[in-house]
Amino acid sequence: MDQADVQRMLGMLENKNQNPLLSDDLEANTMIKVVESNGDLSDTRSVVQKSDDIPGLDNDVVWVENGVPGDDGTGWQHIDDKHTSDIVNQYDSIENSRDVENLLNDAIRNPNRVTTTNDGKAVFIYEVEAGERPVTVYVGSNGFTQTMYPQSIGT
Repeated sequence: MDQADVQRMLGMLENKNQNPLLSDDLEANTMIKVVESNGDLSDTRSVVQKSDDIPGLDNDVVWVENGVPGDDGTGWQHIDDKHTSDIVNQYDSIENSRDVENLLNDAIRNPNRVTTTNDGKAVFIYEVEAGERPVTVYVGSNGFTQTMYPQSIGT
């Protein structure tokens, strides 16, 4: 962990009460786990400390980085670039990019269920609205959030 990471961590911890994407109970050791799991704090948008063992995760921290947009991208920029319009069109309660980011955070914090893919990624499934397909959030085994989109097949 270099000096820039320490400064970013301190800034996130100091301002966590003003950032709805950060838990009020976020602590320094949680941020250190992000760095130890190859996360980039300078690119990190949100961090969630999970209280339960999550299948497919090596530890109990899930985070979202700005990431890279496009078809082969990951993280928030990919979700916003490739899936925000699908999510806004799917759910009446979701109107814009900010709502999608809040939805992503809600899905990570309080999934209805968690499964794993064949290659070991954690899959958070979250019911946004009754009668609609849930969203699916894919998280790498290290806790890095890769993507989110509405499920295309049954729940």
